[in-house]
Amino acid sequence: MENLAADIPPELHAIDTLLERYGAWAVNKRRAHHCGSAEGRYRSDTGTPASDRAVRGLTRAEVLDAQRALAAVPDRLRTVLVLLYIPRRVPLPALLRQRGITPAACRERHVAGLREFERAFACMTALSARHLRSR
Repeated sequence: MENLAADIPPELHAIDTLLERYGAWAVNKRRAHHCGSAEGRYRSDTGTPASDRAVRGLTRAEVLDAQRALAAVPDRLRTVLVLLYIPRRVPLPALLRQRGITPAACRERHVAGLREFERAFACMTALSARHLRSR
């Protein structure tokens, strides 16, 4: 199977990790509508499911900044980032075909989208910090 994600330059690894954590948060926030049976309330021996441990690293401020930064990314780039980082039930190649995005375009937009997201996230973080100081 062809790799649809681009090779990420070293300077973008931190923002890639942030988007992975945001994607895990986005999937887990939808979990609130799970079955009410005893199986749905099961907790592992450590007391925290593995998926919750992965999400715990994001603060509310980071989630808000990530959402605002993602909204600031141009639509063509944002579409690819959302498809790559927020897991869906439909396979990624099918989603890309539905939107008319070729694998080469996906890889190109992935790196460009990461750069745009990094720029927008830095702006949103600075605005949030300035807003908190002014209170």
